[in-house]
Amino acid sequence: ERLYKMLAASTDPAVGMTTPPSREQLFWAMSCVRSRSFSGPFAGGTLRGALQQMVFASVLAAAYVATGGELQQAYNGLLAVLISLIISDTFLSRFAKAKRHVLGPWLDLLNHDSTRASAELAYEYFTDSFCATIYPRGNTVSNG
Repeated sequence: ERLYKMLAASTDPAVGMTTPPSREQLFWAMSCVRSRSFSGPFAGGTLRGALQQMVFASVLAAAYVATGGELQQAYNGLLAVLISLIISDTFLSRFAKAKRHVLGPWLDLLNHDSTRASAELAYEYFTDSFCATIYPRGNTVSNG
C-alpha cells in the first residue's frame, strides 16, 4: 500500500507516466518481477573497487614518505587498508543480510523447461559481472 501511494505521488510526464497504474496493475507487475528475479548475498565490494582503493592508499603512502614521513608507518597504513579490504570482501559480506536482486529474462526463459536444461546465475567477483551457467539434461556445459 505504501509503495502504491509513493508511486501515485511521483507521476512524471517527462517519462510518459501521467497517471499512476491501478493498485491491481501495480501488484500484478510487482508479482511478475518478484517471480522472475534471482537473489543472492550482496557483496558490497568488487575487485576493481578494491584495486582502486589500494592505488589511492599507495599514492597517499608515497606522498607521506616524500614529505618526510617514516617508511614503516606508510607500510603499516597500506597493510591496514589491505587487511580491511580482505576482511570486508570475504568475511563480512557472508554475514550481511543484504541481498542482491537481479532480473534475468533470458535465464528465466532457460529455466522454463526444466526437462531439457537448468541454469544458474552467479555473480563473478573478479570480473564484476553476472555469469549464466547452463546444464543440459545429462551433460554439464558452461556458458559465461
